[in-house]
Amino acid sequence: TMGACCTKVKDDPSDHMADDPPLDAIVPEPKPHRQQIRLVIRNPRRRGAPAAIDSSMIGIEHLDGMMATQDEQPVAEPKHPYVEPAERALQRALEAVNGPEWVVVKPLKGLEDCVVSVREWKKVVQAKVECTMAATVEQVVETVAKNEGAPKGTKIKVLEDISSELAVMVVEVKLPIVKDRDFVAVRWISTNPDGSAQVTTTSLQPELADSHLGKRKGFCRGRIQMQCLFIAPLASNNGPSCRVRWLSAVDPGGNIPSAKKMTGTKNAETILALQKAVYLSHPTPPAPGEFDVI
Repeated sequence: TMGACCTKVKDDPSDHMADDPPLDAIVPEPKPHRQQIRLVIRNPRRRGAPAAIDSSMIGIEHLDGMMATQDEQPVAEPKHPYVEPAERALQRALEAVNGPEWVVVKPLKGLEDCVVSVREWKKVVQAKVECTMAATVEQVVETVAKNEGAPKGTKIKVLEDISSELAVMVVEVKLPIVKDRDFVAVRWISTNPDGSAQVTTTSLQPELADSHLGKRKGFCRGRIQMQCLFIAPLASNNGPSCRVRWLSAVDPGGNIPSAKKMTGTKNAETILALQKAVYLSHPTPPAPGEFDVI
């Protein structure tokens, strides 16, 4: 009848229990939240849900709203232990670059338009060379990474290539009168979001250095406290240009006369040799000495 067909029948939940999926299988879709990380319970407690929360129900909601269980969370690759001493050396270079007591010395021929400074700091002679190069940051870094541009009397040999950014090397320096020096060091190339880069070199601790290369006859082993090449892009209407700052603090070991003068000269030679190598590797090099003073 009309009345019977329109009569409201009370819904009995037991009529649907057999057809409904189990409550544990019902997983609500996670909603993205504009937070860096959010802890999410996959199965919120409801009628029939277990009283305890199982670890498999816990996930991390990232910015894009994707879910990852604890076992699926990305793990950052650990730093190589040799990066840590390089980071400390970089920090020392940053502190030194604008530090006090720098004395400008006569520049090396070919670097007339650059500024070369030295200072004695905590019983170690430091050197600073500042100029610009007609090259890109990438070109300078590439030249350094290839071990090109070492000054006369200096040889660089890679002992271990750890990665494209990290290497262990030996630097051999021939010196007049006194015994030649060698340095076992780690070189670390790091880049910044603004397009600048740093190439940082520092000696390994003696026991680590000896594990890569034992002490040799004819060489006195010195220590590179820090050597850092800061390279930053510069706006220019005349082709690529970058600012170069070189900071160096080296304990050569033993007694060397005129250490301050020699340190300034050697570091100026380093930048001059690097400049020539960069220009040789890339077209239209400018004439020597044709770069701006910072």
